[in-house]
Amino acid sequence: MEDVFPTIRGNTGTKFHKGANTLFNNLVEFAPGITDAKVDGYDGARPIEIELAVRRDLNGYIIPSTRTDLPAAPNNLTEVKVPAGRADVLRRQAMYAGAVGARGMFELRNYGNETLVYNGNAYTLVPAYHAGMEHNYGIPRAESLRIVKCKIGAAGTPSEDAMYTLAPL
Repeated sequence: MEDVFPTIRGNTGTKFHKGANTLFNNLVEFAPGITDAKVDGYDGARPIEIELAVRRDLNGYIIPSTRTDLPAAPNNLTEVKVPAGRADVLRRQAMYAGAVGARGMFELRNYGNETLVYNGNAYTLVPAYHAGMEHNYGIPRAESLRIVKCKIGAAGTPSEDAMYTLAPL
């Protein structure tokens, strides 16, 4: 994917740490029965760049894989579908990837705070690319790229879970 998708992923040089086709098997699950995310590509920090106490305390939120050489705290997650791929599946995968990134950024931003702060800003981007033709009411549509942002908001009541929102950028 990284060889085919360089325009979207960009040339980050050594500034960002990249990962691709990685099972996020180290994260706290969102709900029972939801499978681990497996994103097509993502950027994050080198784990060594994150203070050890923070890595230890937020491990299940910011360290997505049990492989320690892969990026931590991902906030730019890429999802791609081939021509035969379904657009609705791509949307769900992009939402899940965005929620994983947004939750990690939320935990980092609130680390050490007495009360959780929801500021309504998005700290996670998800470029989602669907290659090929999709037929919509008989009209062929060419390949499409959408970049969306994902943010986390406060729940309506303390017993509710936080709200994740995916919106076009």
